[in-house]
Amino acid sequence: MGEKIFDSIQVIFLITTLAFVWTKEPCPHIQLWDARAQFLCEDPSWYHCLETQAGEIKEKCVKPKSIRSGHYPVFLIGETEIIERRCPPTLYQPNELMSNQFKSVTCMYEKDECNDDGEEACDDGSDVSDRMCRCDFRKGYGALEYLLNNPHQKSCYLPTSNERGCVMIPCGKGKELNKVYQCVPVCPSGYYRSHYDFNCVPGRSIPSSTTESPRQILTIDKKIEEPAMIDQEGDDKTASIVAIAVTTTIALMIFIFLGLYCFWRRKYNKNSRFDSNCNSSDIPFRSLEVDGGDGGENLHKPIVDSLPYSEIDIIHGHNIEESIGCITVEPQAGRKGNGTGFRVGEKYVMTAYHVVQDVFEKFWKEVHKRLKNGNNECKKLSEILESQGCMPKDGKWSLTEILMSLDPDTQKKLKAVGIDMVTHSCRITFGCVGEKRGDTFTFSYDALFISKQHDVAILELTNKTGQPYPAKLNFVNFNLPMDRLHVLGHPNGGELIFDPSCSIISDQEKLKETKDEAITLFTSHGKTKSQVEKEYKECKLSPNHILFHCSKSTAHGASGSPLLQIAKSTRKPVIIGMLLKGYPKMYYNEFRNNEKVNKRPELLIESGIAVETLKTLFKQHELSYLVNDIFNELN
Repeated sequence: MGEKIFDSIQVIFLITTLAFVWTKEPCPHIQLWDARAQFLCEDPSWYHCLETQAGEIKEKCVKPKSIRSGHYPVFLIGETEIIERRCPPTLYQPNELMSNQFKSVTCMYEKDECNDDGEEACDDGSDVSDRMCRCDFRKGYGALEYLLNNPHQKSCYLPTSNERGCVMIPCGKGKELNKVYQCVPVCPSGYYRSHYDFNCVPGRSIPSSTTESPRQILTIDKKIEEPAMIDQEGDDKTASIVAIAVTTTIALMIFIFLGLYCFWRRKYNKNSRFDSNCNSSDIPFRSLEVDGGDGGENLHKPIVDSLPYSEIDIIHGHNIEESIGCITVEPQAGRKGNGTGFRVGEKYVMTAYHVVQDVFEKFWKEVHKRLKNGNNECKKLSEILESQGCMPKDGKWSLTEILMSLDPDTQKKLKAVGIDMVTHSCRITFGCVGEKRGDTFTFSYDALFISKQHDVAILELTNKTGQPYPAKLNFVNFNLPMDRLHVLGHPNGGELIFDPSCSIISDQEKLKETKDEAITLFTSHGKTKSQVEKEYKECKLSPNHILFHCSKSTAHGASGSPLLQIAKSTRKPVIIGMLLKGYPKMYYNEFRNNEKVNKRPELLIESGIAVETLKTLFKQHELSYLVNDIFNELN
């Protein structure tokens, strides 16, 4: 047996070595990374393939070190210690990672180029953010992203998908585009519009750095001198007119196509009630009063950014709604509640712990009470629970395992309490879209995993004989660029709401600006600076949580919603995290009806737990089988 194992290891080493030679890669291919790590390092998590300070690529087994965003790890001279280096100008690293997670040697994300027709750089980004682009409106180009809707008068955008770019936008006679791609009257003689001004500013009518397209020249008022037009021969004029006619016809066809597409989408969504954001003005803003907890409430802000149609189609096409459920909590005593959960693993649901907290805490306090009044064995167990606050520690909350040392009659009675207080008090209904309702399931009193500290719960479904579980959702097994995400949840226990294209907060300076502006706003409404700072205290950039703004309301009851991105390699939806709560709490309790505060929704911040943190939690509590089951991967 030992020889076979040794032979297997040799085969693995040979395969990885041949892979290096064949692909000429300095580090293992991503699919061979784990095999290489297991072969070279006693502890595979210590494996690194990084640059040295001299620029050489080396493989070493070194204890992992936390690397700040905007940096990447390199080996110090001697190759026994790791230090940080700033990302090169063409790359960026938006989130903090451990050094052993860098599998591309340097920073993981390449900045996009602004090199499409009519496109130019707006902001070169930083070591933590991507480059932003804009369209040269002075040449008649407008941003496709803002073609239908630009409520916040933006000109710059992130070139992160094929659905973003520039298109020619025809304006009527005597009109031209401004910096936010609106058709406005042309500037009078001696004035022009720069990239930084809405209004006309003194200077040349046409800056020397740009060359106007024939379409733009014809839209300028005839009273304005245009030497280029005066010098044109008759044939050139005819050619220009033909070019304009063709361009205008094509542009009109594009507008008609987009209009028909949106009309079809709205009609489809009216039937399915699954909002695809073709007309975001129809989306109501919802926010309800906080229902306890130390943090803020669940969610948000009615800011709508455009969402690529292809991502909508992908989410629709994979029937995501069938795997997301509305959780209803009806305890024997106390307030009813709602939340969101989604299918994971073999037969489980993931949600935020505070959604089911009331039911599980009352149940375990009742268990403690009955054990305390029982025989000596029961009292011993009650003392253990009492030392933990009458609740189990973070990890597996299994009544069945705790009671194994007790007599069968006591076990039976306490399990009956679990069925009565948990199974009969909590349920989840999947596929709640419009009038449609899928199957309803209850939960076992044995929870697979609960973390009060991190607000996470993995609950086991109970089902009737022959009742199939909905399909499980897939988690991401690699790092995706963290710029946008989508949220699907059940606000206030209602139908499923699709909250698309939420912008992720990855810049420390922007986060600080948000907090500073919030202090100014709320202190002007009677709050002290310390009160506001306390509300935002938990809002910190870290690898453990995802901070983001939402593009529309997903209010009370959406805790536990999956946070989705579309994997570029497979074009499939994947889970990158789970929604927990929103900040500041005072907004939901005191200012949700305040008109002035409602005008500043960008000051509201949502928080979700990241997938990598979930995996780390499971491993810390020695639940490797749970990692394998939910994430479909081996340690």
